[in-house]
Amino acid sequence: MKIARKILSVVNLLVIFFATLAVYATQWLRANYGDISFDEILFTLTSPIHGTEDGLIESFKTDALKPAIIVSLALFIALTVLYSFFISSTFKFKIQLFKHKAHEFKISGLVPFFLLVVLNIGTIAATLNNCIDEVGIKEYYFNQTQNSTFIADNYVDPNSVALTFPEQKRNLIHIYVESFESSFFSKELGGQESANLLEELTKLTSENVNFSNTDKFGGAYVTSNTGYTSAGLTAQMLGIPIKINSYAIGLTEQHDHFLQGATGIGNILEQQGYRQYFMMGSEKEFGNRDTLLEEHGNYIIYDLNSAKEDGSLPEDYREFWGFEDSKLFAFAKKQLTEIAKDDAPFNYSFLTENTHHPEGYMESSCPQNYSEQYSNVVNCTAGQILDFINWVKKQDFYKNTTIVITGDHLSMTSEHFSEDQLSERRVYNLFINSAVKPKQTKNRQFTTMDIFPTTLAAMGVKIEGDRLALGTNLFSDKKTLLEQYGTEELNTELDKRSIFYNDKFLLGR
Repeated sequence: MKIARKILSVVNLLVIFFATLAVYATQWLRANYGDISFDEILFTLTSPIHGTEDGLIESFKTDALKPAIIVSLALFIALTVLYSFFISSTFKFKIQLFKHKAHEFKISGLVPFFLLVVLNIGTIAATLNNCIDEVGIKEYYFNQTQNSTFIADNYVDPNSVALTFPEQKRNLIHIYVESFESSFFSKELGGQESANLLEELTKLTSENVNFSNTDKFGGAYVTSNTGYTSAGLTAQMLGIPIKINSYAIGLTEQHDHFLQGATGIGNILEQQGYRQYFMMGSEKEFGNRDTLLEEHGNYIIYDLNSAKEDGSLPEDYREFWGFEDSKLFAFAKKQLTEIAKDDAPFNYSFLTENTHHPEGYMESSCPQNYSEQYSNVVNCTAGQILDFINWVKKQDFYKNTTIVITGDHLSMTSEHFSEDQLSERRVYNLFINSAVKPKQTKNRQFTTMDIFPTTLAAMGVKIEGDRLALGTNLFSDKKTLLEQYGTEELNTELDKRSIFYNDKFLLGR
């Protein structure tokens, strides 16, 4: 009997702890990531997270794990005391109606004990149910019961489309800027800010090709399952979202496959003889980015560990997620100088880090023009990008190089924006030294998946039908899927289970 009580006590403690942790973890997710989807949570749980920024881990320990431990222990002790009191007590009470004799009743403490147990179980169940709603688990599983043919009906296989490259193939430099939005422009320019955080990029943006959802500066809409770094890269490189299901994302236990049946810009350029490079200031394994890049273009990847291995950084070096963007741009200049000595065309892409949530990384060299750190970081990044572009323009290889600058997804620093701004926020895009001119840049409704064919078009590649994967060439006048279906229908269908997606992309059939 004593052993059974001890076992029940341990089980009770664990249930209380995990229920309490669920509450604090949900609050932490909302505070740090905003309106995060359950797909992203599943992706994170099924992917390598080695290399996560230390501050984020400490934040979870401080704001979720520690409070959960303290509160659950306090609740457990209080409930244990109450249980002991009730189970060893007998309660007496009298009832007298009018002048009739009073009747005395005795109730064993077991009655309130069991009522307390029921109340405890009910509270835990209600708490977990609320957390399940908050992170979208019910919605996710409902969508898994709804098969949609939307992707199958609208997907254009790049392998079945005629792609005509120019006689002299153009180089590509693609800068993926962490959490970079057109929303950082001032309201007068089409953004959401009272002050123009992208002042350094305003002239550059106006003089080149910026596709916009309005008649001012604007950008790309982020659909379901494309709103975090790995998914943002997948959308822009492969033209499809990341959809999580029982197959995870098509990874084996060794993580040597990533959407193996999909064809992206890296695969296409590799077949055309391009040398391909990708640099990031963090560790390449995080979020399976290494598998994405290696399987879809055989990129040579340069990351934090690469910089340590070649002596560019000390063995114990780590700032923020890895190394800061000033070093990233410096390394890019050095590497491009060497790469450009070869006559073969190149695709050089890199991903910045400084503007990562929650507050970004403030380098000592950055100006502090605003009271909020995140605003200063965004403003500093804009200046670093401009400096790099100005350097590229002075290089001999520039005349035959197309430069693309895009955010990977919307910022997750939710407290920087008000909730009513979400529907108007868009991902930044800019095409510099494009080989073709667009037919319409303003008032286009498009998504980050459209960046895939649009980048090839900017390099002078003629695309039969102007569609690749789920993307549309924005330099053409062909309607995008967002323009055809609208945001609600597009997101609804992308959220649903797709047998075609599972078979073709995850299993590679």
